[in-house]
Amino acid sequence: MTNDSNPGAESLGQALIDPAAPIGLDCFKIIGPLTVNTAEELRLRLLDYLRQSKQAVVDLAAVDTCDCAGLQLLIAAQKSAAAMGGSLQVRDIALPVSDTATRIGLNLNCLSVQTALPSGTL
Repeated sequence: MTNDSNPGAESLGQALIDPAAPIGLDCFKIIGPLTVNTAEELRLRLLDYLRQSKQAVVDLAAVDTCDCAGLQLLIAAQKSAAAMGGSLQVRDIALPVSDTATRIGLNLNCLSVQTALPSGTL
């Protein structure tokens, strides 16, 4: 199934895998809630994505709600990527994600945050 607002992106319920992501890497874009109610479905989809991408990128710009379970999912996904011989970076952290991290005292530097494109890329 494709997403009309992003041709070529595969709709995965609450998440999109965006093949047109910058820096040439596949991107797993989470749209909507990153909460205990969506964590299990997102966990399964993220694991699938991590098996396919050694340099995974999770885009959090469209997250509209986040709780501790959502943050735990991101940390677990990063550990899973490393265990599979890959890496996981997050980018475009939405305000609900950073607010939740601040409330629980989590420094988001524990996640590998992509802040700029590598040199030589457009």
